[in-house]
Amino acid sequence: MTAMDAVRRVVDEAEAVIGRLRGALADPAVALDAAAALAVVERVMAAELAARTVVFGGGYVVAPARLGQPLMAWWQALGSTREVRRLDAGATDAGYVRSYEDIEWYRVPADTGAAHMTGPYVDLLCTDQATLTFTAPLVVGGAFAGVVGADVTVPAFERAIGDALRAAGAGTLVVTSEGRVAASIDPGVLVQRRLREEAVAAYALEPVPGTQLSVALPR
Repeated sequence: MTAMDAVRRVVDEAEAVIGRLRGALADPAVALDAAAALAVVERVMAAELAARTVVFGGGYVVAPARLGQPLMAWWQALGSTREVRRLDAGATDAGYVRSYEDIEWYRVPADTGAAHMTGPYVDLLCTDQATLTFTAPLVVGGAFAGVVGADVTVPAFERAIGDALRAAGAGTLVVTSEGRVAASIDPGVLVQRRLREEAVAAYALEPVPGTQLSVALPR
């Protein structure tokens, strides 16, 4: 498997979760009712997190204007047993329940109507480690209803693609469209580092189709 294929496979896992959530929330009677949405998302995420071990968490974040209140219906697979629990968005001072509309993983899909990948960033609410969050808009009844998404921690991402990166050659990286390092087998280049334009020029970039990621091979 090439490094590009390995990266695409991880993204496919996250996008599969998003697809399942979109399908389960297509009915306005479900998506725009807090109790119904919570029950459906919990059921979907329990199945998806059991089937896709590279995915750490995922769910549905509602547009407050559609529901009349903010709602983060997000589940995580915790610990070595991957016990599925709902995220307690009020357990930290991150303020997501009050202000998630301003956060990149929500704001970009809401503003553009397109899927987006946020990160790698340190997710202080969910993982306390570098994370890639994949989100997409949910349209219900012809109008934006919120976003659905999936989280992949960078350690899980690197484990999933590590053999393919090593096979591609020493110093291979995965970088975002902004030049931020999402995975690295070069001990001198850390994840989350944003490479300057001249540093990026030292690599041959192989864009991974349909993603914001590229495999970066030292020239």
